[in-house]
Amino acid sequence: MDTFNTINGIITLLIFVYALYILPKAIGEIKGVYMEKPDEFFGKFEQDCKWTHGTTYGLGALSYVLIVVILFIWNQISNSLGIVVANVILLIFLLISKYYYDKQKIINATEAYQKNIEDGYIKETEPMPNFEGRLTKLFKKIFKK
Repeated sequence: MDTFNTINGIITLLIFVYALYILPKAIGEIKGVYMEKPDEFFGKFEQDCKWTHGTTYGLGALSYVLIVVILFIWNQISNSLGIVVANVILLIFLLISKYYYDKQKIINATEAYQKNIEDGYIKETEPMPNFEGRLTKLFKKIFKK
């Protein structure tokens, strides 16, 4: 029984670490495309600003508050249905968030790229950003042979 509890605790820890990684990204893509703000303190001047997407400091802070709320919900589910069921429900929620993030990232990056071309921040000859992840590249490399 101790081995089961240890394995379950490690799985729970990994799920929450994954939540710390994916939720700020997924919530950041909700904002859509926005114009960067100049900040002379960090060396970003007005001519360096262009259209971008992703998380901001405010949305990042909001996502960490959401993680605390998810922790309370996970605690209530684990008290009533058990830790395994709570982990499965949380993992399903995180996989849905990851799916949303992947789809919305491509849409927002394409829109930001088009707006940057329209406003003259980048040239049309510059390539569009690549959206393939490390695992996708690895699988293509393995199965190409």
